Amino acid sequence: MHMKIRHLTRAGLTAAILTLIVGCSTPMTAPTTLSASMPARDLQLAAPITYKFKHGLAVQREIALLPGVYKGMGEDGKGTWYLGNRESMTITVLDRGGAFGYPKEQIGVPTFSSGGLFVPHDAGLVPQVFHIYGEQPLRTPGQSQAEGKQEDSRVPADVAVNAQAANPVLSSGSPVAAGVGAGVAAGIVAGLIEMDKADWGKYQIIEFQPPPETDLRKQFTITTKQ
Repeated sequence: MHMKIRHLTRAGLTAAILTLIVGCSTPMTAPTTLSASMPARDLQLAAPITYKFKHGLAVQREIALLPGVYKGMGEDGKGTWYLGNRESMTITVLDRGGAFGYPKEQIGVPTFSSGGLFVPHDAGLVPQVFHIYGEQPLRTPGQSQAEGKQEDSRVPADVAVNAQAANPVLSSGSPVAAGVGAGVAAGIVAGLIEMDKADWGKYQIIEFQPPPETDLRKQFTITTKQ
């Protein structure tokens, strides 16, 4: 896949690295390692699950799992993974805090991606929200990729990098320094992406989950396929 690296300001480089590494400490599971649920089950979500959190330079985000059917993708020894469609989860930057690499026009505008719930077998454990690691978010609803073409929705560098300065100049004020800085930034970002490729397509528990007082098990029902 050809990847184009956009020019970056320092703020953009910071935001890019945060975008690539956020959640790296949370567990990942390859779908190919899951066993089929017997009998097959789906999860029905009647109302959205919405919550907010702050992370990285006090950027405030909102995550929402949208109502609909989440298909049972399989289970491991701990629980079952239920995945929604390509537009089942929205992530919205509500306040960019100190990360000025976020364009103002993107504040408050949701992006769409595949979201899901991991439901532990132990009823005493809390379900967890997950996403597909490396999937490129969509900015317009209705533009879902055809099923089975996940490679077209992986994260390219020019999307992961959320700073889009038309004429980047670093603190020195020198366009030459800006060019050098952009080249260094491009190399760092490209290197991070290459390191991440092996994990693209895995299910990853999102680092920030709904507040503890949220009783997620009351928000959905599990149905058995006939």
